[in-house]
Amino acid sequence: SVDNAALVFEQSAAGTYSGSLTGSGTLTVHGAGLLTFTGNSGAFAGETRLAAGMLEVGTAATTNASLGGTIGILDGGVLSGHGTVGTVNNFVGTVQPGGTIGTLTVTGNYTQSASSTLAIEVNPQTSSQLKVGGAASLAGTLAISYDPGTYHPTTYTFLTAPTITGAFDTITIAGT
Repeated sequence: SVDNAALVFEQSAAGTYSGSLTGSGTLTVHGAGLLTFTGNSGAFAGETRLAAGMLEVGTAATTNASLGGTIGILDGGVLSGHGTVGTVNNFVGTVQPGGTIGTLTVTGNYTQSASSTLAIEVNPQTSSQLKVGGAASLAGTLAISYDPGTYHPTTYTFLTAPTITGAFDTITIAGT
């Protein structure tokens, strides 16, 4: 339990945490290495700070992974994964559902500032998706990355929420 405590993952290399966090303290992820959560930390009610860190909640093989509470993405942090997270405030970072094509579920609200990015990967059949259970407030950049392949006219759903306010300020496209 992380009640009224601070837990820091200083990731210089890739690592995996398969345990379970609970409590209401502060979790900080920092460093150049990717930290992958594969366990059930849905009962964690504290604050997670991605300070120039990379956090993946759930892989394609561990889609039941979760991290509760509020995630604040700071200083170029990256949140990705195929699992479930609480509330996300993307201040100055990137949210990349999946990491490869997949779905990241946000049970609370999603807020994206003018200095942040939602990165979506697309292939001829489908795209990554951010599923928001609460409100989504948009600004900043939508970065679309197309995988190689033969595309036909289709509609891709990359963000769903009961209410969506705002709009992306910039859309960038990579790939053909």
